[in-house]
Amino acid sequence: MNTKLATGMLHTGIGATQVNSILTSLNIPAVSHAMLDRRQRETGSALEVLAKESAEEWREQEKRLTSEITGEDSIEVSVDAGWQKRGSGRSYDSLSGHCSMIGKYTGKITDYQIRSKTCRVCSNATSKNLSIPDHDYRQNWDGSAKAMEQDMIIEMVTNCHNKGFSTKSIIADDDSTTIVRLRRHVNVNIRKVSDKNHVKKNQQNPVQPAEEQQQSIYHYH
Repeated sequence: MNTKLATGMLHTGIGATQVNSILTSLNIPAVSHAMLDRRQRETGSALEVLAKESAEEWREQEKRLTSEITGEDSIEVSVDAGWQKRGSGRSYDSLSGHCSMIGKYTGKITDYQIRSKTCRVCSNATSKNLSIPDHDYRQNWDGSAKAMEQDMIIEMVTNCHNKGFSTKSIIADDDSTTIVRLRRHVNVNIRKVSDKNHVKKNQQNPVQPAEEQQQSIYHYH
């Protein structure tokens, strides 16, 4: 039951405090943070394997649908990143970021990447002058938070190419640095498509009716 509870926390994106608030409202004894942390680590590795298998399966499906619809083998994907802490436009200091790649025809995640600038276990041990124990070390970034998105997109597109999936174009925001680096390091012929949400946001257009938002207004660079 505790393992299922920890898995539900991961699925919904809530923490131990929120879980205990719900339990106490139901007159159920609260559970300890340490126990939930242990259960999350227990299920985390299994969920990670499942996520990778799912991404590989949908990447194959995306290639199949692309071939059936367009007659081409090169897929088209949408990419976008998010951060633990929102940037102000002048300051980007989030300690972690994540990015996903979604197939155009399947609408499913075909790859994902995560960047982290810190490791809580290492930081706690260092602050207490203790030796760092063996643990699942996930710190993999030491650059700026703003540069995380470019690096994650390049790695995802590179992974696709290394596994035999040619990427014809990416649908993303209007950051020109990403497409320049993709053309330099991955595929000189890859195209960039601006997604409609970023186009409308940048142009500061008023909110359009829902039926208009469904229309494709991609712009090719």
